[in-house]
Amino acid sequence: MIHHHLVTAINGGLSLYLDQNNQASWLDLMSDTAHDDSFLIRVYNELIQDKPQVRPYASAGTAKLPLIVAQQLSRNVRHRALGGTANGQESIISQQEARIEIMAPEPDVCDVLSQTVYKIIQGLRKDFLVNGYISFMINSIDELAPHESLAAEELGVFVRRISISAMIQEDSATIRPDITLGTLTIGLAPSGRVQPI
Repeated sequence: MIHHHLVTAINGGLSLYLDQNNQASWLDLMSDTAHDDSFLIRVYNELIQDKPQVRPYASAGTAKLPLIVAQQLSRNVRHRALGGTANGQESIISQQEARIEIMAPEPDVCDVLSQTVYKIIQGLRKDFLVNGYISFMINSIDELAPHESLAAEELGVFVRRISISAMIQEDSATIRPDITLGTLTIGLAPSGRVQPI
């Protein structure tokens, strides 16, 4: 689930920032990356000309670089609410781990694009919390490096990974309306034993 939410969030942020009309906003976003504006504008124009694709891991079809892939690594149930939620539905709280891989043919493009994605996700953290996430944390951003499996072929693909962990409360589907099968009434007898009333 989280990987689809990440794809939606990143696509929305890139649509905003990789619009020529919003170049000034993007430069403000990148103001603390220690790059000068001429370098950033050169990379920005490359990203505008060749917009990154954003997709979930293992999706069908071919992809070209630059590419951003969101992958759900795990989803583990941590808590199951006793008796369901206030509206009567079964509910769980799951811990989810995800990874975003940013790949580009040049290290400069990969570096700047990964910083952009990192800042977009960081900026949209509140949106994740408003939409049912109990916690949403960016755990790490890895060092820029050549893609390990493609390095041997010398294809020149650079990658940077962002690791995310989150907790979300998930309600179950309603398969059928709840039917009350009957009532059960118990009382405590004076001796402390449970007996039917």
